[in-house]
Amino acid sequence: MIRLARLLPEVIEFLKIQHKQGLKTDIADVMFQNRLAFLGEIFSHLNELNRNLQGVAASILGLRDKIAAFIAKLILWKTKIQSGQRVAVFPMMNKMNETNGINSIVQSEVVDYFNSLIEEFHRYFPGVEHDTPMMALNKEPFQSFC
Repeated sequence: MIRLARLLPEVIEFLKIQHKQGLKTDIADVMFQNRLAFLGEIFSHLNELNRNLQGVAASILGLRDKIAAFIAKLILWKTKIQSGQRVAVFPMMNKMNETNGINSIVQSEVVDYFNSLIEEFHRYFPGVEHDTPMMALNKEPFQSFC
């Protein structure tokens, strides 16, 4: 995504030369660019989570904590975007917004996307954000004896 953003004028010129007017129009559209920036960055974060959930030494408690933390991040990011604030982990989207201004339609779509993503995480991992007594015992085994 970052490479595409850097080469955007050249890509638009190439599409013009190739007589790909429909694609050129789409890529030149500010709303399309904002959506593309967001999708590129959120998929990057999802890929990072996926890599963090893999490995031989992974424990179920550690994996659960990573998923719960990611859900918390999604909620925070959604809240910030909903209120029109910058989100540091989306630098390309921030740059696009500084250059073009965020469109309220794109902002609404991003918030809806976050809502759907959070809902899907809760569907796949029900109760992941809440410690059960057994999980608490496994995390701090000597705490219950004090």
